[in-house]
Amino acid sequence: MNLLRLILHEMVWYGFWWLPLIGLAGCFARYLGWPGFFIGALLISVLIVFLDARWIFQEMREHPENGRDADFVFWFGVLCRMLLFNIVLLPATFAGLRYRARARRIFRETKIAS
Repeated sequence: MNLLRLILHEMVWYGFWWLPLIGLAGCFARYLGWPGFFIGALLISVLIVFLDARWIFQEMREHPENGRDADFVFWFGVLCRMLLFNIVLLPATFAGLRYRARARRIFRETKIAS
């Protein structure tokens, strides 16, 4: 039960950043198709690494007495968050792929009807 609570806390901590993450996942899949699926996942991972590294290094600079550092455990946590966030954002990615297929089908149907 505590593991589930920890995962929920990790996801809630990002707050506002969920909007750009969902936008990245959906738009890249929508406009670039399957290559966009992978590009979006890569960009989301890079953004998570950037946010977490910025946070930990700021904490290390401002509060050295807390003992936070960027060791193996921290980077393992970043890797787990990258995987978790990309899994959670799969519905937005698949929705983008679905809208892409739908838009192509509508475009073909209107082209044939003309």
